[in-house]
Amino acid sequence: MNKEEQLRREWISLYGDKNVPAKSALDQVVEHLKSSKSYLKQKKKPDTQWYQNGLVYALYTQHFHRDFLGLTEKLDYLQNLGVTCLWLLPILESPMRDEGFDVSDFYSLRKDLFPPGGPPEEHLPIFQRFVDEAHGRGIRVIFDIALNHISIDHPWFQKALADPSSPEFEYFHWSDTGTEHQKARIIFKGMLDSNWEFEPRVGKYYFHRFYPHQPDINYGNPQLLKEILKVLLYWIDLGVDGFRVDAAPYFWKDDQTTSENHPGTHTIIKIMRALTDLANPETLLLAEACQPPTEVVDYFGSGDECHAAYHFPLMPQIFLSLAEGSAEPIRRVLDPQVTPAKPIGTQWFTFLRCHDELTLEMVSPEERKALHGTYCRQPSWDFRQGEGISSRLIALIESPARALLAHGILLGLAGTPVLYYGDEVLTPNNEEFNRAWSRRTGYTDSRNLVRGPLNWERIEQELSTPDSRVRWHYESLATLVQIRKTHRAFGQGEQTIMANQGSILEIRRWLGNEHLRLLYNLSEDSSVQVDLGRENHALFSTGLNRKGNGTQELEPNGFGWWVMESNK
Repeated sequence: MNKEEQLRREWISLYGDKNVPAKSALDQVVEHLKSSKSYLKQKKKPDTQWYQNGLVYALYTQHFHRDFLGLTEKLDYLQNLGVTCLWLLPILESPMRDEGFDVSDFYSLRKDLFPPGGPPEEHLPIFQRFVDEAHGRGIRVIFDIALNHISIDHPWFQKALADPSSPEFEYFHWSDTGTEHQKARIIFKGMLDSNWEFEPRVGKYYFHRFYPHQPDINYGNPQLLKEILKVLLYWIDLGVDGFRVDAAPYFWKDDQTTSENHPGTHTIIKIMRALTDLANPETLLLAEACQPPTEVVDYFGSGDECHAAYHFPLMPQIFLSLAEGSAEPIRRVLDPQVTPAKPIGTQWFTFLRCHDELTLEMVSPEERKALHGTYCRQPSWDFRQGEGISSRLIALIESPARALLAHGILLGLAGTPVLYYGDEVLTPNNEEFNRAWSRRTGYTDSRNLVRGPLNWERIEQELSTPDSRVRWHYESLATLVQIRKTHRAFGQGEQTIMANQGSILEIRRWLGNEHLRLLYNLSEDSSVQVDLGRENHALFSTGLNRKGNGTQELEPNGFGWWVMESNK
């Protein structure tokens, strides 16, 4: 079955084969696709697995360095770090009540991402120049696209309010009582007490899974899905390499269920995948689904849904391993009973924080208590009543050596690692930005502690100082990234987490004839003896002292990567 046939099959499974308006909407989608630039200019040999080897760097454009011109200026910095993909957190037009996740225009980039005073007609050329410059350095560009909800300022919602008989009114979920969907949990626990908001202009309630200023859109309407698919095609034509599919589990609403991970949601994603494959088979769809891995693997489908997905539960277990000085939390979460096999060609995206916070949803109550007690060093860091901790990495674990150890674990494990902007230069929490944002929005959202602008004057001074902690961390991290890129066993190989060895985490990685041994001392205060046996040579080590007879000592927070002797 070719991709167009698959697109049509999934569409019919969602809306039925007798729905004439739905068929008409599908025909319009296919016609739009076949006239797109990307569809007409496809490569003969597309690189459909580019995302498996390399490093993703997540950033807010306005906070990283002013705007898209500023970001373009820093591409050499990112290339030197070893970045192969930029994940741009929200960049589309928005009133910015939720850092851009409340989109008011899917076809426009925010004005604040361009030099002030410049004419709007220059915005798109500046963005395209940025994309071209990034591609010229071997850096892909993906961005967040919130497809579960929009801003109340979006023309669709405004038209719905102005005329309940308009087609746009059916783009949303309405209720006379606001009592439906009782099984749907409150996502922002402690901040909101309902998923419904009364709108006096139409005398009805509208449904929202996140803030009240973000009404959920209605995928039960094929015209709405048509409009969303046209948005994806528009940005693919402009050279964007993929999309982080925000809030993926919530697309399809069903009053009889929790409306999470619904079969209808998976059908929608299959439709998106078939369309983007037809437009440009190199396009990445990355699922943001904060769910157990046994459920997240469903977002890979049989290789026909998302190419990649975040491994949320791994993140807190890395921190738990660091807190306990034991590899067991990491080993347990990567056990096949917790993290099942995924389809060939798909990939986990791994990270030390979910760009904004250390998420504690996917842990036991006992683990949550331990993590919160260890890492939530200030009450203001708490997010969602104990279900998260909002803090920069260096504030969480305090030591540059510990920060490098955490990054070394992330880069050593299977999956594609994601770095959060500024962590490579030990950026601290931004208290001032957090206070200013709370005053502006009226919401206390601790995630703003880890947002805000980078201080490039400080960064450049630190990087030019030979003995600075920032320079040591940045250069060590860049070395690890380069090693990882030159050894495919990291990005595409198999792995085994060895059984408990005290404070030692030992990871074995292999692909073909390449075998790697990675050792980490998780202790903050005790050195450990390690027998390196007949390893061939070290790729990287820090805190390693030779003791003779093949025995060496790893200092607290020390670790190393070795190629095993069997490769000779």
